[in-house]
Amino acid sequence: TADPTTITLLKNAAGNGVKIEADHNITFDLNHFTYTIDGTTVGSTGTATNGFQLLSGSTITFRNGTITSNKAKILIQNYSNLTLDNVTLDGTNLIGSAPYTLSNNFGNIKIKDSTIIAADSGYAFDVYYWPNGGYGDGVSVTVEGDSVITGRVEYGSDGSETGKASVAEKAQLNIKGGTFTGSLSTSNLGSEQKTGIAISGGTFRNTDGSSWDVKNYVVAGMTQDENGSIVIDANTAVAQVGSMGYTTLAAALDAAGDGDTVN
Repeated sequence: TADPTTITLLKNAAGNGVKIEADHNITFDLNHFTYTIDGTTVGSTGTATNGFQLLSGSTITFRNGTITSNKAKILIQNYSNLTLDNVTLDGTNLIGSAPYTLSNNFGNIKIKDSTIIAADSGYAFDVYYWPNGGYGDGVSVTVEGDSVITGRVEYGSDGSETGKASVAEKAQLNIKGGTFTGSLSTSNLGSEQKTGIAISGGTFRNTDGSSWDVKNYVVAGMTQDENGSIVIDANTAVAQVGSMGYTTLAAALDAAGDGDTVN
């Protein structure tokens, strides 16, 4: 039901995929164990290829453990308000020509201190604005803490006039920290080629170890150094709160919380 409920894994387990309907509030405490989807997968009619399908209107948390599958094409298909907290989503053995470890079409998603691994031919996660599918309110993904993302990241819209006109507003990707190894692709951005991608922290490298250039998405007051890390931009920042630089004192004050120091 909509009442908060915790389901705790008691040992390593394997079984079918899981579909969560709307209006549920569930925390999956994996309890440092692994759940493997090796049976029947779930999803919409004709596309039942998901390990987990999380429908809109629900609030779902996965914490402290690992999810993997050797049967799914998408490990988690998400439309819910989803939190990943100290979770490993291992998509190494997903099937299909371009599988997704985590696919985000709707809702607010937080990836905190978590690891997401793509298959060699797949994607770690996407941020996909899909108004034609009935999800006009959009999607927001935040990555923070000591998260580790290995594989391609995909950002875009369904290509409709509504999607391309609103993608920068309705598809938000906020990267505040983490280690990324892979690449970023964008599609169906509209004539102005604007995105809702804002990077304020983290380290970014290509699969060959070279720096992955994300400078076009780095917020004002920050920059990317030669090692691929996001650092304070000494040339433009006039104020600092913690590890974040700001181009105006007013912006720093707006960001500061109780007890913070503004330098």
